[in-house]
Amino acid sequence: MAIRMAILRASALMLLCVAFAVGWPARVQTQTPSALSAPITHSDAVESQSPVDPAPAARLSPFGLPCGLVVTAAAMPAAMVALDILDPCQAEADLEISHAGFSFAARTDMMGLLTVDIPAFETPAFVTVRSGDDDAVMAIAGLPDLADYMRVAIAWDGDLGLAFHAFAAGADFGVPGHIWQGTPGTVTDMLAGQGGFLTVLGDPHLTPSRQIQIFSIPQAQANDLRLALDIPINPATCDRPLVAQAMQLTQSGAVDIWPITVTLPGCDAVGDFLMLQNLFEAPRLAAN
Repeated sequence: MAIRMAILRASALMLLCVAFAVGWPARVQTQTPSALSAPITHSDAVESQSPVDPAPAARLSPFGLPCGLVVTAAAMPAAMVALDILDPCQAEADLEISHAGFSFAARTDMMGLLTVDIPAFETPAFVTVRSGDDDAVMAIAGLPDLADYMRVAIAWDGDLGLAFHAFAAGADFGVPGHIWQGTPGTVTDMLAGQGGFLTVLGDPHLTPSRQIQIFSIPQAQANDLRLALDIPINPATCDRPLVAQAMQLTQSGAVDIWPITVTLPGCDAVGDFLMLQNLFEAPRLAAN
């Protein structure tokens, strides 16, 4: 992703240089020949016409680049979508990114750039980007290897502090094979046969505050797998219902989505947490 961001920055700077180097053609001033410059008499007068209004000038950024949201999507290994977003007139702007039934918030940088890798849940993968009141822009990428991977996710709204855990090959907490936001793994690790990886998308401090954590693993390694969700109990959530959403990409290619609703313990339990286990089988709660 860092390399892709560098390429995008270089492209934006190149456009900036072109905008400054290529100016508008100089205005040509014409003079009326002296033979035609005699005063016009009443009989020579013709009805004047209003000048044609010029076409409205394109809106440009402070750097001289055309405004407008441009989104491109490309297929990457492990059924990932590499999303590149550019709008030079929307620096540090909040975006809403949607795909396959989930959405999350992200923000462009000071040049209006954003790159993000999204685990696909469908092929072709349709990704929609919305920026403020502008129309939505959609990008599409084909993922021929999507059927090779198991993909599950937990999505929620607000700053709930949830944490999705995956335990592969009988792993226990804190040992190799335990994948969560503290040790998320990478696509490279997975392709090297070292289990799965976790993708964390969204920011609770942006609008919308939708967040999602997505776990991916090859289908061949998905048999000995345990999944769990940590739910912290804090003053903002104690003694209140918690609502989240589970998603699973099935082997048939369909996406199953169902709600998770839990009433948290009273506020005397602040500091504890619940672990919702067997999320994609028969859920049960374990208090810790």
